[in-house]
Order: sequence, then structure tokens, then C-alpha cells
Amino acid sequence: MVKLWNFFKNNLLKIGISFLLVFIAWYPKLPSVHIAHTWVYIRLEDFSILLVVGIWFLQFILRRVKLPPKIWLTVPFYWGIGLISLVLSLIFIGPHLANFFPSVAALYYVRHIEYLILFFVAFSTIKSTKDVRDYVIILLVTVFGFSLYAFGQRFYLDAWVAFPHFFEKYPYCFPSFQTGNEEFAKGIPLCLPKDARITSTFAGHYDLAGYLVLVIPILVAVLLFVKKRLYQILGFIVTLISIMVLIFTASRISFVAYLLGLTATLVLIKRKKLIIPFYILSIVLLLIFSGSTAKRFMETFRFMSVVTNNQGQVVGQLPSSLQGKISNNIIENVPTQNLPEGSGYFGLPQLSAPQKTNQALVQSALSIEQARKLKLENGGVEISTVSGSFLVKKVLVYDISFTTRFQAEWPNAWNAFLRDPLFGSGFATITLAVDNNYLRILGETGLLGMVSFLSIFFVLALILKQALPAIKDKMSRAYLLGITGGLIGLFFNAVLIDIFESSKVAETLWILLGIGAGVIFLYKKDFDFKKPILKILTSHPFVIFYLLFISLAVFLKSVGNFFVADDFTWLKWAATTNLSDLPKFFINSQGFFYRPLDKVLMFFLYTLFSFAPQGYHLSMLLVHFLIGLGVYIIVQKLFGKKLFSFLGALIFLLLPSQAENVFWISTMSINISALFIIYMLIFWMNFRNKGSIINYITALVLAVLAFSAYEGAIVVLPLVILFDLFISKVKIYKLNAVLSYLPLAALTVAYPFIRIATQSLPPSGDYSYNLPHLIPNVVGNFIGYLGLMLVGEPSLPWYNFMRDTLKTETLYIAVALITILILVCLALFVYRNKLKGLFKNETAKWILFALLFSFVSLIPFLGLGNITERYSYLASVGFAILAIIVLSKILAFIKNNNYKLIFVAIIVFAVGGWYLYQNNLENANWSEAGRVTNRTLAYLRLYHDGNHPNSGFYFVNPPIKYGQAWIFPVGLPDGVWFIYRDPSISVNQLNSLVDGKAVPAKNADGSANFVFAFDQNRNIYELK
Repeated sequence: MVKLWNFFKNNLLKIGISFLLVFIAWYPKLPSVHIAHTWVYIRLEDFSILLVVGIWFLQFILRRVKLPPKIWLTVPFYWGIGLISLVLSLIFIGPHLANFFPSVAALYYVRHIEYLILFFVAFSTIKSTKDVRDYVIILLVTVFGFSLYAFGQRFYLDAWVAFPHFFEKYPYCFPSFQTGNEEFAKGIPLCLPKDARITSTFAGHYDLAGYLVLVIPILVAVLLFVKKRLYQILGFIVTLISIMVLIFTASRISFVAYLLGLTATLVLIKRKKLIIPFYILSIVLLLIFSGSTAKRFMETFRFMSVVTNNQGQVVGQLPSSLQGKISNNIIENVPTQNLPEGSGYFGLPQLSAPQKTNQALVQSALSIEQARKLKLENGGVEISTVSGSFLVKKVLVYDISFTTRFQAEWPNAWNAFLRDPLFGSGFATITLAVDNNYLRILGETGLLGMVSFLSIFFVLALILKQALPAIKDKMSRAYLLGITGGLIGLFFNAVLIDIFESSKVAETLWILLGIGAGVIFLYKKDFDFKKPILKILTSHPFVIFYLLFISLAVFLKSVGNFFVADDFTWLKWAATTNLSDLPKFFINSQGFFYRPLDKVLMFFLYTLFSFAPQGYHLSMLLVHFLIGLGVYIIVQKLFGKKLFSFLGALIFLLLPSQAENVFWISTMSINISALFIIYMLIFWMNFRNKGSIINYITALVLAVLAFSAYEGAIVVLPLVILFDLFISKVKIYKLNAVLSYLPLAALTVAYPFIRIATQSLPPSGDYSYNLPHLIPNVVGNFIGYLGLMLVGEPSLPWYNFMRDTLKTETLYIAVALITILILVCLALFVYRNKLKGLFKNETAKWILFALLFSFVSLIPFLGLGNITERYSYLASVGFAILAIIVLSKILAFIKNNNYKLIFVAIIVFAVGGWYLYQNNLENANWSEAGRVTNRTLAYLRLYHDGNHPNSGFYFVNPPIKYGQAWIFPVGLPDGVWFIYRDPSISVNQLNSLVDGKAVPAKNADGSANFVFAFDQNRNIYELK
């Protein structure tokens, strides 16, 4: 009895953890205690966990168990952030949300404590390598047990057919207890039909699949390390059936996650040769035992012909019997059928452009009278046609699971994050399923919650890396590398599934991680955290991630802004273009500027996103971020300091003067050209430093692409020479240097002739130069652009005052400038030795370089009669460099490092706060501009059916701007075209209401005219 008592006394926690490993996986989700306002129940496994944790806590009080040194702090950090988020939610956010219940929010928080505390309990049970072997055996038994149950669910109908008499006498199945809805969560046993998604003893097939993603790599790693033949055979059998069960779940994301986790494990244990055999085995099992899973993979994306309205929005699927029989992509009295509910799609390049048909051939789900009842106040009406022409379009359809995420779950979680980016909206403030665990964490606990959660895994990975060389026991090593691979798979699985919220997966995960941490501390006790963590967190990939995250956090709210101004012109070009037209853009400008590459890109964007602005804005944000990344690379090459590189890129990304280029789709030309120029300069520097011909050719190709995107690329050659003078320190008059410039020089010289040959639009109006005012324009505009880049829109009144002064006092100012120039030249002549010293003074050299970069980038625009934000885009790179130079010199005067950090923090918060404030104002302006255009076109769609050929649409003083955001300076006729797709409708602009009243109701041919005006809130109405 004494021995038995001592055994239980010394192994009570180990017995408890072993029991939980089996019980959590085997016991179905049967309810015990109901929680009001939710169908989540307190279950028997929760009471079991409470008992084991209670024993551990008692032993902790008695000092019989200890916490893992240092690393335990990461868990309370996460709990603390969660508690702050919960309190803020209960006080400030939750009361303003529908269906928010404080008790449910508190329960969700307690669940996260329940999950993670198992880590400490499991850690306390590891005293020798024998404990690891025991847990591996228990894990094998656990997986084998619920896998047999899964096989019973999968094949019991086949057994019924084979043994009908037995099942008539005993009509039982292997029931599934699911929690997918409120009724099932009550513990209703379900007999699964043949080819259903198998759940075994889990609450759903995704939970079971996620569990297997975690444990299969452990089983494989252990299998490859054991030596006894019997153990190898048993391990292989369990591994094989667990893979089959994973396939039975029909979870596509989990199958891919399992392959990734398995690959990582085989790489870590240095068995790369087995990757292909395991892949073949898995795919063969998939094809043999789960045709439904293979079918779901095939149907994830599929080609289909759909019926779209004038704006490209899908209204139905073309019946398969009629596909391929439609001429010119126009439906002629052809019925449609609904797409599978919830399906979304990507467009495909069309062989021919759809044309207008005069007949309303497909009836919409809404009548005109019903549509009129829809609310217009917030621009909420989609500009989808109620009746009108309908077109056939080839698309790549993705299924409902992706559509639900893209259109509902993910936006809801992101909106929850935006309510409080630091702490989120709190637990239980978003939908029960988000199907992206990272977005769920951001939405519920914010950025700090995400950082604190990931920090746990980060620290565990750090101690594993430091301890791994000292771990000699093969079983322990296999277990640790296996769970590492499983965790990698689980992290991928979390992209589409809330896998860390699944109780059976989460509880098992933290138990297994606690066991792994206990194994590590058997071999190594002391770890170095500060230097490795600092090195990783300040590494280039992490710094780039910070830039990306900040960019998304600042600008992602603009993604929903509607099209404005020139956007409709670009979209009409794309809508009336077919694939065979694309080469023609390079030889014919079609009465526009020579920007063929932009037209090609817009064609493909329209093919993908049609009349939905989100895709275009995301593309603009991606280009903006990539340019910011280019700025990061350039500053790194110049100064070699990550802090300066990060701040330089951040300044560029957040400058208020970038508003047009970020929020307005029509600035795509400038942005793409700037993208190619920045990376062309990077490759040019690499060419100068390494003499690499590949970098040289790449730079030339990027220069050609920049010219094909925007005429502002004419500054490419001067910028290259500028970089050679200041950075590469090349003697530009040497023969080799001159020869390297020849292709760029030839391109620069040829470009004007290319424009003429392609009949490009010549400069005129605001795009032309006035020679008598050239000098004051150049001086005034350059100063104006510097002010615009420094403070944004508030600098414009000062700029306008300065321009008015220059206009009236041009002669005196010109004389003053000439006098100053003469005095400067005399001073330089007297102190000519100082001129040589200018390039020896690093600060002066870099300031001059930054100013010249901005000036050269602005050369095409400085002579114009005005300034605008979008023209400063490329020049703002030079401004960002200038800001970093000034910051570096200030820091050089500060001796104390602590003072330096305080100063940088103050600058970042002050400047960053101002830039964020200005960006929010600008986005509000562009959002309002989009609301006006959306409401205008929606009004026209709802109140006019479009059956008015040859009619005239007259608009009285349509709004041009809201703040600095464009509305309808141009683009209104193209927007109207998108509504009706009828070129016979003329669009005219009137100067006053009096002119509108003079428009006849009907023309001589009997066609009708319509007159519209705008009220003081820019809302459209019709003049009767």
C-alpha cells in the first residue's frame, strides 16, 4: 500500500494529464451546463480540467511543482491584455453592440485561461525522458481509439449492407455529436450518411482535421526514430489510419496544412528523401478513399459562364446547354439560373468586348417599384441594374466557403479590430466563427493581443533552438521536432479556420507544448533571451512586416471608397476592350496620353474585379507599400541603419501629400511609373557596386516599363546620373559611364517621337507650360511641393498666397533672384576651395542629394501653372531621405542614448500623429466624394430604366471637388455609360438652373431629355 500510495503521490499530475489527453479526444461534445445567450455549454471535460488544475494549484502552493523559469511570463502577459480588452469592451464598446452579453464575454475570457493553464500543469509532470515515452504511447492509443470510431462512422452503412440481419436486430450507428448550430449543440446524436464529412468524437470535421494536423507529424517523427520492428509496425499503422481519417474529414485547408507540417518535420529530422513518398501515399489515399474530398479540391475554383449586368455584377449562371451558343456575348432571350448560393468569382480575359443590346432581356429579382423603396441616404444601393442589357462573361468561380470569408466574416472581424486597434473590441463581440484565427485575435484583443499571443510561441521556439544541440535522447528529439512541424501546420490551418479556439485542439495543443517545454528544461536551464529577441524583432523581415501592418492599419479603411472622376473613364476603356486590343495600346494612344502599360493593367484589374472598387484600392495599396519597401532598401544602402531605413519608408508611406495617390485609382499611372523608377535605381546601384550585367539589364527593362506607364518617367536619366554622382561616385565623363547611359539616353530622346507616332494627347491647359512665367512657376511650385510634402493640405493657402505675390511682383522677384544667384556665384568663386569641401561634408552632400532628387523628380511639373498632390509622389522619396538626414544630425548632437530614444519617440508620435490626422481627413474627403458618385449613379439606375435611345441627360453644375478629393471634374458621361451602356445617350453639363429649364422635354425625333441638379449636400435630384 505504501508503494502504491507513493506512486499516486508522485504521479498524480501525470495520471491527470494522461487522462485528459485521452478523455478530451474521446469524449463527445455532450452538454452539461447551459450558458444563457449562446449555445456554448460547460461540458464534462471542463470539470475534468478544473479538477486536474486544482490538484496542480494545490501542489504549487505547497511548492511541490514550479513554473518554467522566465518563459512563464508570456502567458500572464496574454491574459493581462485579454483582461484589459474585456474590461474596455464591457465599459465602452459592448453596450453599443447588438447581441452583446457581458456574461458570455467573461466566459470566453475564462476559456482562454482554461486552455493555457494546461501548459503549466503538463510542464510540471516531466521529470525524465521516460515521461516523454509514456506520453507518446498515450497519444498513439488516443489517436488509434478515435480513428477506429471514425472508421465506424465512415463504413457502418457498408456494414449494414453486408450484414443486414445483424443491423436489423441492432439498428445502431456510431453517432456524431456536433455543435454547428443551436439544436445540434444540445447533444443530438446524428447518424452520418455515406460520404459525409467524418467527425469521430469531435464537434465537427474541422476540429478533427486540425487535431490530426497537429499530431500526425509527431507520430511520423517518432516512427522514424524508434528501432524496434514491432513499434515501427504499430506506429506506421496508427499513422496510416490517422492520415485516412484526415482525408475522411474532407477538409481541404487541413489536408494542405498537414502536408506542410509533415514537410517541415521531415526537413527538421533530416529525412527529406521521404517527403515525396509521403506525398504520394497521401494523395493516393485521398483518391481511393475520398472521392468527395478530391471533388471539393477540384471545385474550389472552376470555370463557368455567368450573366452580368452593365457594371459586371453577376446576376445568374448561363445554363450549360446554352454555353458557347451566344454571339457577341449578348444574351438574346436566354433564361438564367442561379449560381450556387454564396459563390464568388474572379473574372477572366474576354476574347471580345460586350456590346449594348437595346432590349431588356433578363428580368431582375427586384421590380423598379421595389427598388425605389431602397434607402439611398448613405449610398447603400448597389449600382446593379433593375432592367437593361445583360452580358455573358467567362469567370473563375470560387465556392461558398471562400465567399463567406471574403464578404462577411473577415470584414466583420476587421471592423471589430478598427474599433480599437490596440485592444480590439473584446471577447464575444464578433461572430461565432471568423474562419481566420489571426483576424479573430485582432478583432477581439487587438494588436497587443496578437503580439502577446504570438510571443508565447516565439519564446518557445527560441528556447528550443538554444536547447536542441544538447538534447541527445532520440525520442525526446523526435517529439520536439514533430510538434514543431505540427505547430507549423496548425499555424497555416489557422488562416482559414479558428483552430486555436477549438477546445479539443487548443487543450491538447497546450498540453503537448507543456510536455515539450518540460523536455527542453531537462537538458538546459539557462537561456539568453534579450539578444536573440532583439535581433529577430529588428531583422529586415520583421521591419518590413511592421511597415506592411502600419500601411494596412492606416489605409485599409479606404478600400470601400467608390469610384470617382477619371476612374469611370479608365473603367470604360477596360470594359470595351478585348484581349486582342492590348497590343494596339502600344502603337496607338487613342487620343490619350501614351500610357499603354496602365491600360493593360486596368484591363486585367477590370477582368478580376469588374465594378467593385475594393480590388482596385487593394492593388493601389500594394503598389504604395512596394514603393515604400523600395525606399527602405535605398535608405538602407545609403546609411546602413535599419532605424533610419524604417523611418524613411514610414515617412514616405504616411506623407499627407500621398492622399491622391493612395485614395484615387486614376493615379495608377504615376504610382506604377514611380514603382519601376525606384526599383530601377536600386538595380542600377547594384550594377555599379557589383558590375553585374543582369542588374544592368533589369534596370533598363524597368526604365522601359516606367516610360510605358507615365510620361513623368522622362526624369529617369537625370536620376541615374544623380545617383552615380552622389552614391556610386562614378566619373560620369569616363567612356564606360557614358556608354552605360546610351540606352537610357536613346530611350529619352525617342520617347517624344513615340508619343507623336502614337498620336498621344499633346500638352494643353493645366498640362502645358507658360514660358514668360516659367521662372516664378519653377521657384514657387518647388517651394509649394516641399510645403505639401511637409504638412499636407494645410500648406496650400500659403502656397496660393505666394503664387499671387509672384504673379503681381514677377519683375522684382526675378531681379531679386538673379541678384541672389550672382552673389552666390561670387561667394563660391571667392571660397572656391569650399566648393570642393562641399562633397567632403557628408551632411551637406546628402542634403544636396535629397533636394536634387526631389527637384529632378518634379522637373516635368514645376513649370505648370499650379501644383497638385499626385505630382509630388516620386519627389517625396527625396523628401523622406531629407527628413532622415535632418533626424540623423540631431541625434548626432545628443550624446546620451536614452535621450536619443526619447527624442525619436517624441518625433515619431508627433509627426506620425499629424500625418495620421491628415490622412484620416483626406480619406474622409475621398469617402464622401465616392458617396456622391455612388448615389448619383444609383439614382439614375433606379429612376430611369435606360430605354431612352437618343435621349439627353443634362446635369446642372455637377460637384467637382470635396476638399481635395475629386468628384466629377470628368468621368460623368462614362459613369452614365456604365449604367445604361447606350452610346446614343448624350451627357451634357449646364452652368445654371435657368439653362436647365430651357431644355425641351422632347427632341424633334421624339426622344426624351432629362435634367438633373444637385442640392447643397451634393445629392442629385431631377428637375421636372
